[in-house]
Amino acid sequence: AKLIHKERVIRTGDCPLVAVNCAHLRSELAHSKLFGHRKGAFTGANETTVGYIGEADGGILFLDEIHTLTLECQQDLLRVLNDGSYSRVGDTSEQYSRFQLIVASTKNLEDEVDQGRMLLDLVSRLVGTMIELKPLRERKEAIDDLVAVHFAKSGKVVGKGALKEIADSCKKFYWQGNIRMLLQALKVLAMNAELAGEE
Repeated sequence: AKLIHKERVIRTGDCPLVAVNCAHLRSELAHSKLFGHRKGAFTGANETTVGYIGEADGGILFLDEIHTLTLECQQDLLRVLNDGSYSRVGDTSEQYSRFQLIVASTKNLEDEVDQGRMLLDLVSRLVGTMIELKPLRERKEAIDDLVAVHFAKSGKVVGKGALKEIADSCKKFYWQGNIRMLLQALKVLAMNAELAGEE
């Protein structure tokens, strides 16, 4: 999503990128966070907000873990995708937002439809360019590049032999947490190496 946004900015100029982890929207305030609310709509609503949908107008909305979005939110999102219109919580006036939608999920969305957790109409609207990324444990050949890029970005000078040794060691693990887990392990490794050097 960040790469697509970067390319779009280069081609068309500045535009917003609004990234939302839908797993954090599983509460009574989910609708408010996604679609905004009118001042006084509920206790604690001290000001009118536009919500993530409104913030994304003219740009990109990235919905991570979309399968965790409530069915009610899915229905209203479908409406936005159909004609750009939506309503804020506690507001009867229509709002409009046009954006490019990018979604990510760790679940098979068709299976989620079968289980009644995703709306078929919404999943049908999401059909476009699909990128399926296998878990790191199933593409360990990528570890060499990931290790090299990590140390290059961190500014740490590591010889080719050491990089290969680190990558080979990393390939022995299962990496349940995928790339984030690998990068965290590399950070800890670099920190321990620095501490050892100080001693």
